[in-house]
Amino acid sequence: MKAFLVLFGLIATVQLSLAVFGEFKHGDKNSKYFKKEPPLRATKPVAAVDAVYEGWIKQRMDNFDPQNTESFYMRYLFNFENFQPDGPIFIFVGGEWTVSPGMIQFGHMYDMAQALNGLLIYTEHRYYGETRPTANLTLDELRYLNIDQALADLAHFIVTIKQTFPGAENSGVILVGCSYSGTMVTWFMQKYPHLIKGAWALSGPLLAQVDFVEYQEVVSRAIHQVGGENCSNTIRNAFEQMETLAEQGNATELQRLFKLCKPLDLNNDLDVWSLFGDVASTWSGLVQYYYRHDRDIENACEGLELHKTNTTTDLEAYAQWIMNRWRINTCYDHTYESFLESWSGTSWDDWIAQSEWRQWYYQTCAEYGWYQSSGSEEILFGSNFPVNISVQICSDLYNGFFTPTSIQGNTDRTNIIYGAKNPSVRNVYSTHGEHDPWAPMGLDANENEDSPVVYLPGESHCSDLGSIGVRDTPEMVASKTRIFELVQKWLGIPPEQQKTLPPVA
Repeated sequence: MKAFLVLFGLIATVQLSLAVFGEFKHGDKNSKYFKKEPPLRATKPVAAVDAVYEGWIKQRMDNFDPQNTESFYMRYLFNFENFQPDGPIFIFVGGEWTVSPGMIQFGHMYDMAQALNGLLIYTEHRYYGETRPTANLTLDELRYLNIDQALADLAHFIVTIKQTFPGAENSGVILVGCSYSGTMVTWFMQKYPHLIKGAWALSGPLLAQVDFVEYQEVVSRAIHQVGGENCSNTIRNAFEQMETLAEQGNATELQRLFKLCKPLDLNNDLDVWSLFGDVASTWSGLVQYYYRHDRDIENACEGLELHKTNTTTDLEAYAQWIMNRWRINTCYDHTYESFLESWSGTSWDDWIAQSEWRQWYYQTCAEYGWYQSSGSEEILFGSNFPVNISVQICSDLYNGFFTPTSIQGNTDRTNIIYGAKNPSVRNVYSTHGEHDPWAPMGLDANENEDSPVVYLPGESHCSDLGSIGVRDTPEMVASKTRIFELVQKWLGIPPEQQKTLPPVA
């Protein structure tokens, strides 16, 4: 389990606390904690399930090699209950997850499509979900998993849908994406601007960076601002005390506190880094998918404070809190070796493929980096999960193919091709939450007058997917109103014919 290393997907967090009756192994607690679809909360009745249909489209295995005739079928979902001929096509672009009907049954994109008589589509990314182009996930079979191929898949999909779906030939296309798929819609506008009218990119990182130290900086600030000074001080003290025990060689006390199945070898950097990273990782999920009305950060801090009443040190309180949160009944297997064992499967039936981590981690090694390390003095979690462990995972999981030099070169390539924080696109509306740990990798200023960037106070990752609601902040309402106005402008709807969306209860 190395969820703290790459949280992208970043994807909607499911508060997964597993009751474990044997050993607690890497991969059990935080990996699946993150690999879900973006968080979309229903604020009104949703469209009927039978309004959503499944489709499959034939795609080229290699979109750039005319001599390669291999192909596969890409899955997508669609909802045409509100569609009228020549109405717009709204496509939610799938990222590193399995697509499901909810995204085209409710939410702000659904509301916009409903108001404009649009067709709703949800595409699945190659190598994720049920879209399985290859026989397995060996290193050689993963060579067709990259952003260039995925964007070309999407281009072919759009052209095909407009040619084959009745009444869609003259339809304008709007893309919506969140997290990695927010990255995708921005880059799609850059590479294929002739195929779409505009895009809404929620929480999309654009700067590829190996050592993503800013992630934990944002997490730490959010804990302090939302959870309070006492909470952040307790966490900082706990990690300082944990580091002191490690420096003193007191592996026995660390084993007792965290119920380790095996003695902690303080001479094994990978085991030490694994333990520290795991113990810090829970806060990443709490902050990344923080929702003000759920109060997850506040509740976690209050729970941590309760443990302080029966303990003598902040570390002991923190250890009791994290063990309780993970629901470890016997022991926790912290070793790097156990992590590799659980993550090394190459079959589609293996856990690591089913949870989609083998695919995503490969993309981070080959294209993005984005390893959330302890490389900043501004974080609460000490300095004992450096970027080195993430780079080592790239080498160990993929047969030694990736090296520190090649990983840096891969991120450099991505930035050169796509422009990092200067993508030079028009008609892209980008939104970020104040507490979103991914925001530092995204646009921080308007790209141009046609591509505004908005930061939402008090919000986090992909928090603006839902319908306009009475619990939305004024800033959130203004942002959702603005994207609907922009969509209508991009589609060429005259101002006097443009519509508005009322808030829902």
